[in-house]
Amino acid sequence: MSEFPVFAVFLVGPEDRIAHDVFREFRSSFEARNVPYENLVIFGQHGESKTLLGMSSGLGFARGEAPVLALMSSPTARTFYTLPLVEGSTGGEQVGESWRDVLRLIEAASDAGEKTLDLEPLIEVTARSIRSGSLDTVINRLLMRLS
Repeated sequence: MSEFPVFAVFLVGPEDRIAHDVFREFRSSFEARNVPYENLVIFGQHGESKTLLGMSSGLGFARGEAPVLALMSSPTARTFYTLPLVEGSTGGEQVGESWRDVLRLIEAASDAGEKTLDLEPLIEVTARSIRSGSLDTVINRLLMRLS
């Protein structure tokens, strides 16, 4: 398992260019820290797919809740945190800047060598629970349905 303090899952639509740019910022930061690919994934950037719908449903999101960033401490965590992202491709750049606070917190924890990250104090994020188990469970069920 990765020793990086967070797993980040972006659920977006193809028109959500601002959210795509946020993902790229996370990717650049994670790459600079040699974080494994498994810690950062994006679904939906090329359109609605069975994978996007399955992941969204498995995490308990309603249709249309994207774009959103889901953060968890490990693939076995049952609790995760969400941060809504700005929809669309123009405007709202200033409205949806709280992702920068989240990224700075992740970077600080990583740079300090922390293995876990407490996102609870961030007022911008909302705690949620995976009803059907953990992220691992959601992914395994999704893979079984897709195969």
